[in-house]
Amino acid sequence: MKKSIVSSPHTDYSTIRLELPLTARNFTAFGTKVAVAGSGSMPTLLCPEAFGAREPHTLQRRIMMRRTLYAVAMSAALVAGAHAWTVTIINSSGVLNPGAVTTNVPAVVLTAPLPQVTFLTAAGVPNPILVGDGTPFTNGGYSATYSIAPSHGDGNLTGFNFVIAAFIQGNAQILWQKKVVRNSDNAILYNDAGTISSSGSYVFSVSLSQPANDVTVYENFFLFITGSAPGTDTASLLLVEQDWVPEPASLIALGAGLAGLVGLRRRVR
Repeated sequence: MKKSIVSSPHTDYSTIRLELPLTARNFTAFGTKVAVAGSGSMPTLLCPEAFGAREPHTLQRRIMMRRTLYAVAMSAALVAGAHAWTVTIINSSGVLNPGAVTTNVPAVVLTAPLPQVTFLTAAGVPNPILVGDGTPFTNGGYSATYSIAPSHGDGNLTGFNFVIAAFIQGNAQILWQKKVVRNSDNAILYNDAGTISSSGSYVFSVSLSQPANDVTVYENFFLFITGSAPGTDTASLLLVEQDWVPEPASLIALGAGLAGLVGLRRRVR
């Protein structure tokens, strides 16, 4: 079969003529079965299903739209890559007394688009970070240290949301202390402490004294009960989390990239 299709800016794709034998009355165009109307050596092929009866330039516009969305997606990926971070866990362990029993605490780390570090203190091995509650332990401590450095670009962090989840019962308390030091000059950007005397999830919104992109974080917790052990008094450190916050300029760039991804997903649907 010899096709005689010439594309131009004014081509009406809803009706296209083909040179084909009179015996051919059905064939497939662009994956769609179509029928031939009329007779003679130059019958008319009506195929609105194959081409959707589109107006001129529709195909070109769709191609341009795909290219634009692809560019947006690539830009979003580059933005996310530019805000990937290197997070190194230096220490995450506890000691329970009496007996000086050492326990190791696992950590979950996300590095993109922003650092997020979660210490699963309730999943410590061989023991959770817990004193009392029928155990022989009357006091204990947990310490964690980690560093953050940029993998690409020079974006800064301005603070973090600090989350502590705890269970307290009876005569028990948890003391905490946290410090953030900039690695380049050892400047202390944050240093604070507090006491937890009741169960719950506590969220602290922390602002660094100066923006930074290379820091080391030190945090310490001390748990104790005042009653005898074993007993019902309990101090349990369930979880410690920190979600870091970028400076506004970095946040705007990141938002633009993510918005492009959302637009791409909607277009695909």
